[in-house]
Amino acid sequence: MSGSNRFGGDHNSPVGYGRPPVNRQFKPGQSGNPKGRPKGRKNLTTIVDGALNSKITVRDKNGPRTLSKLEAMVEVQINKAVAGDRHAVATIVQIVEKLGVFRSQPELNYNELTVRTFEKLERALGLSPFAKAQEEEPVSADKPRNEGPTQSR
Repeated sequence: MSGSNRFGGDHNSPVGYGRPPVNRQFKPGQSGNPKGRPKGRKNLTTIVDGALNSKITVRDKNGPRTLSKLEAMVEVQINKAVAGDRHAVATIVQIVEKLGVFRSQPELNYNELTVRTFEKLERALGLSPFAKAQEEEPVSADKPRNEGPTQSR
């Protein structure tokens, strides 16, 4: 059967798996699924995306404001979590962990940050003991100037 076409047509074309008879093949411009999804029809992802991104007006103590439905849902969950709803807290924690919100923030050493801030303020106001010592000591060309404590990172 591989060398012939039993339904008529070209006897030289092979017929078999993946090679239908010539008279059964799709004609140019003809689809294999003519009653398939119509052009322009939205799939579920597009429908959900459009619904979540549609705008709504929310009234709060500062007056009306426009948010997407997704933003409003997140805000409601966060407000419920702050009010003490255990399920809302669990939902927010899951979302935050999945998005990696806390991992992307750099870790801050608040003690070091506070010390550096006070040092900058003291230098700016002229209250630093290093600023007074610099005024009293003459600077020589051989001796490097004391700029304060060095910070290691």
